[in-house]
Amino acid sequence: EIISDIKNSGIVKLTTILGQTILSQQIEISEGNNIFNFDISNFAPGIYIVNIVSEKGNFGKRFIKQ
Repeated sequence: EIISDIKNSGIVKLTTILGQTILSQQIEISEGNNIFNFDISNFAPGIYIVNIVSEKGNFGKRFIKQ
């Protein structure tokens, strides 16, 4: 979930813990709450990093797929 005070665009990237990009997608960020869903059912179990890059800044978070 991303909370934004302005309308913006950005790029979401999912990478492995080793830095391999496995998904890169342009997104539109609306003012207010934004929720983005991605199908990770085909991903191998492991640790992944989601990065969102926009004009307003960068956001990154790790998650574990079991």
